[in-house]
Amino acid sequence: MIRFFSLAALSIVALEAYALPPGGMSDADMQKMMQGMNAMQECMADVDQVALERFGREGEQMHAEVKALCAEGKRDAAQAKAMEYGMKVANDPAMKTMAECGKKMRDAMPQMQQTPGMPSEEELKNRHICDE
Repeated sequence: MIRFFSLAALSIVALEAYALPPGGMSDADMQKMMQGMNAMQECMADVDQVALERFGREGEQMHAEVKALCAEGKRDAAQAKAMEYGMKVANDPAMKTMAECGKKMRDAMPQMQQTPGMPSEEELKNRHICDE
């Protein structure tokens, strides 16, 4: 699981580097990026892997349940179930640690500051899980 997240982070970094202006990254930027990747990798070693695997399984099950509720026309129930699960994930210590690890990487890559993050509370109020 940690390899997956490391590969995902490296892929994002590669895409960010590719999207830079023709001048590319300076040596200082490259060094800062490498330090950020190392910090993120060290941080990820502290993440509870069992909890991540559990969230992966629960997430798949939740997706199926929400999809079924949407198909049955039970939009409110689907939205409530998705929000409940989202709050559970947001408040879980392992997921908070993962978010901190991601922040370390973003801090090392100023270009990544521009990538979209979590939607705001207002954006979430105007979206429905069945319309995703």
